This record gives sequence, C-alpha cells and structure tokens, in this order.
Amino acid sequence: RMLLIDEAQRLPSPILGLLYRDGFPIVLGTHRDRSRQLVRHGYRVHTVKIAQWTDRDHLRSVFNRRLIAARLSPGEVPQLSACDAQWLYQRFGGDLRSAEHYLYEIVQNQVGRDGEMRFRD
Repeated sequence: RMLLIDEAQRLPSPILGLLYRDGFPIVLGTHRDRSRQLVRHGYRVHTVKIAQWTDRDHLRSVFNRRLIAARLSPGEVPQLSACDAQWLYQRFGGDLRSAEHYLYEIVQNQVGRDGEMRFRD
C-alpha cells in the first residue's frame, strides 16, 4: 500500500510532518523539492523529473484532451496542431504548467470571437 499525493507543495508543513512521522510509503507529486525532509524522516528518495519525458507529441496530446474536457457546448473542438505543439515545446520545453498558462491567456482572449482558434500570439 502506498499513498500518492499530487500537488504536495500545497500541503501545510505540519500535515506533511504527520505523514513523514507515520513512515507510510508515499509518492509526492510536487513542484518543491522535499527530499531533505524525507531523508531526515528516514525515507529513501527517488526523484523523477517529469519534464524530461515531455515531448511535442505528449504536449499536444495533453492539451488536446484538456480542450475537449473544457468544451462548453456541442460541436467541433479546436485542436492544437503538431506545428503549434512544436512551437510551444520550443518555447516552454517540458514545462506543462507554463505552456498551459500561456494557452489559457491566448484562448481566453479569443472567447466570443468568430473565427478559427489560434494558439499563438
């Protein structure tokens, strides 16, 4: 048995301290390095940087699924092209959060406009 916590950087330190003291096997998805704390509490730490496995195709797949999930009405959903995904990857690398923030702003600025959705400014 293992406890998986995503966005662990949002948990207050006292809560993490309780988890560490229990010694329960945990996997932390986090943007903050917690390895020192984990080692101090007797954990063996293995860090995996997810960005190293992100490529243009993965980026495109993630964002196209999110576009479908965010659909507000029936009909065709704009999709991120391979060319746009390559451009995003060159600009943001494997940093999905920054690419997502960028796309959010771009898409929000086009809401209510008629025409083809553009994913670059």
